[in-house]
Amino acid sequence: MHWNKDEIYKNYDYLQKLYNQANKPLIKTQIWNDLCTMSVIKTQYEPNSKIDESLVKIEERQNNHLSILKENFGDLIIQLNEYSQVRFGNKRPKNVDIVDYNQLLLDFFNNYQPNLIDVYNNLVKNQKIELSVSKSFEEKEPAACFYNVTLNDLYIYARFNDKIFSSQYLPHEMGHAYQAFMFPSMMEVSKKRYSLFIEVYSTYVELLFINYLKNIGYEKQATFLEKKYWQIFATTSECHLNFLFNEDMFLNGVMLQYIISMLLSNVFYEDYLKTNNHDMINTFNKEYLNATDSEIFNEYGFKRLLQSPGNAYKRILEKQH
Repeated sequence: MHWNKDEIYKNYDYLQKLYNQANKPLIKTQIWNDLCTMSVIKTQYEPNSKIDESLVKIEERQNNHLSILKENFGDLIIQLNEYSQVRFGNKRPKNVDIVDYNQLLLDFFNNYQPNLIDVYNNLVKNQKIELSVSKSFEEKEPAACFYNVTLNDLYIYARFNDKIFSSQYLPHEMGHAYQAFMFPSMMEVSKKRYSLFIEVYSTYVELLFINYLKNIGYEKQATFLEKKYWQIFATTSECHLNFLFNEDMFLNGVMLQYIISMLLSNVFYEDYLKTNNHDMINTFNKEYLNATDSEIFNEYGFKRLLQSPGNAYKRILEKQH
C-alpha cells in the first residue's frame, strides 16, 4: 500500500496557490497549517527537504488541560507514580512473517470492528495509506494520521516490515481515520486536536487487534506486544512525573493525551473482555462528536480512569508466574 505521489505534489501546489490568494487571516493560517502537513508527507519522497513549521499555537491545549485536571492533580500524581514503578519481564519471542497483511486486517475488522471495513477499503482504493519499512517522519513515531482541513482529506502512514511486531500500527491509525469520517468535515475533526481523549478509540482498536492476534495463533507475539504497550505507559508516566510539579509540563500536551486516552481506552477494553460487545466504546464515539473533555470526565469518572490500568497490569503479571 502506497500513497499517490503525483496527487500529493499536486495538492501541495494547490495549497500554495490558495495560500497566496487568501486574504482572511484565519483562512490563511489554516491553509498554512495544511501546507505544513503536506510538507511533512512530502519527506517520504524528499528525506532531506525542509519541513515548514505550523502556526498553530499550544496555549489552547495548555489551558484546556490545566482547567480539567486541576482538581484531580494530586490523585494523578499518586496514581501515575504507582504505575510508573511497574516493570514487566518481556523476553522477545520470534518476530514471525505475515504472508497476507491485507487479508489479516480485513479478517480482524470483520470479526472485531466491521464499521472499519468500508473506511479501510476506501483509503486503500484512493491510495491514502503508506506502508513503509523505514522510520516515520518524526523518528520516534511509527505511524501517523494526517488531517488536511482545507482539502477535507486525510493520509495515513504506518511502519510495516512484513513482521508481526509492526502489524499493530495501521489498526491504531485506522481508529483515527474512522473517527475523522464520523465528523461532518475535517474542520470539525481539527477542533478536537487538543482533546485529552483523541487517542481513545485508536488505542481501543489497537488493543483489540492485539487480542485478535492471540486468537489466531500468535499468542506469544501478542503477549509481548501487550506487555510492551503497558510498559510504554509506565515509562511515559514516569517521564511525565518529572514535570508534574511544574505547570510547563502541560505544554507537552501530546504526552498527556496519550496517558489519559490510554486510561479510558482500557476501561472500554476491559468491558469488552467481560461482555464481548462494544457498547461502551460505541456510546463514547457518539458522545465524542459533541461532548467536551470536562463532560467526558464527568461521564466516566476520574477515579475510574486512574484505576483502569490496574486490571491490565494484574492480568499481565499473573501470566508471568
